[in-house]
Amino acid sequence: MWSRLLKKATAVAGSALLMVLAATGTQAAGVGEPAPSFTLRDVVSKREIRLHEFRGRTVVMWVWDTVCPLCLDEGKALDKFIAERPALAGLLVIERGDEIDLEMEGQIYQPRMHLLVDKKAAVEKSYGLTRLPMLIIVDRTGRVRYRGSYDGNCRLAEHIARIEAATVLRGCL
Repeated sequence: MWSRLLKKATAVAGSALLMVLAATGTQAAGVGEPAPSFTLRDVVSKREIRLHEFRGRTVVMWVWDTVCPLCLDEGKALDKFIAERPALAGLLVIERGDEIDLEMEGQIYQPRMHLLVDKKAAVEKSYGLTRLPMLIIVDRTGRVRYRGSYDGNCRLAEHIARIEAATVLRGCL
């Protein structure tokens, strides 16, 4: 009985999600699927940065909101991690934020990762993010290999090595 009830509830929830996605006209990229492309402005260099520029490299994206002070600290830790691994590409994507404040912040701490502003939340929508902050890892072939949380206390280097070995991650990093 519980099995049938669970199956029915799952079917109803899945149908509701599909209706929402159909209504918005977008479908979020899941793990193992091609990463949606985007073009965003780097507030430090003033350049337009396109995700496809990094094809052939593993990309680590930290998507966050400036109202979260801990997110900035975690972003700085990821920036240091990326700086120690030049084969990786790093993107700090800010979904909501004042561009002038971000430009000043970028000039103060000089991130090695691209500091990108996404005022229209295109990354959040196209990757199906339901909360911030989120970590997204795209492999060298342009496929999403991880989309989830990151607490800054895990063995990210080991996870990146597994991704580069074409292993799909599931769960929290």
